[in-house]
Amino acid sequence: MPKQKLPNRRQGFTLQFQTPARLGKSPSSYTATLNYDEHNTLKEVFLSSGKVGGDIGILLYELSVFISYCLRHGAKIEEIKGALPRADDGSAEGPAGTLLDRLAEEMAKDAEQELLS
Repeated sequence: MPKQKLPNRRQGFTLQFQTPARLGKSPSSYTATLNYDEHNTLKEVFLSSGKVGGDIGILLYELSVFISYCLRHGAKIEEIKGALPRADDGSAEGPAGTLLDRLAEEMAKDAEQELLS
């Protein structure tokens, strides 16, 4: 599927989230900016952490570009989630998986609300 051209101005919002605590590892905080097309379909994700620059900032930027590329070429959140590493309990290992899990949960709630109304 070809890349979808997005308008210069688009609906979006920013949210804060944390990765899960793991044995010997405390949760890490991240910010995600999400942009949607005119059909309210997620098309861009921008991840950041409290530290600007450096290797983590570059990795988060590259990850954001990759996720956005997938979304703009028709990939579904569930497909992207399925390609990311998981802990033994099935939970996300990192910030991308944690964010996509949260988005998938919200989408499921919205779909359920639509069915009930």
